[in-house]
Amino acid sequence: MSSVSPKDARPPCKSSNNPLASRLWIAALGLSLCLMGLAGGTYLWLSFQKARKTDQWVEQDATVIVSMIDNSARTQHNDVKYLLEVHYRYHFEGEKYLSSRVKILPVASRDKKKIRKWQQRYPVGKQVTCYIDPKNPSRAVLIKPTKAAIYSIWFPSLLIVFGLKMIWGIFSTKAEEQR
Repeated sequence: MSSVSPKDARPPCKSSNNPLASRLWIAALGLSLCLMGLAGGTYLWLSFQKARKTDQWVEQDATVIVSMIDNSARTQHNDVKYLLEVHYRYHFEGEKYLSSRVKILPVASRDKKKIRKWQQRYPVGKQVTCYIDPKNPSRAVLIKPTKAAIYSIWFPSLLIVFGLKMIWGIFSTKAEEQR
């Protein structure tokens, strides 16, 4: 005869009274993981594709004609937002063009020192290389976007795999045998 002390006695763990509800809950969690992974993966894939399109852009010499810092913008917290303004002139197929894009997205920061460092890279009169969209020559950038998004696509893929594993676990034979 074994003696069980009151300290060792634990109330029985209440399992779900409705196994269908718990399966649906796990399926919903798995589906939400899959959807998050799909959304993240799609965003990264589209970012990669957008950057890849610039590989066909034509490299051309340009001359910086304006280089200044604009402090008229505000952040959502009403802090000063510094924007780099660089305008450069270039020629493409015998036509003169003017652009003000350093990158696809504006170069902006709340830190004036960061923007000043960017400005020092593009002083007035400097000869720079720009990349021109041959389909729309008025569109040019000084720095092509990075294709690093493709290296991060593994993370949303893991979310999809884990979500599918959760859903698969509901219907697997091992789960049925345990019930």
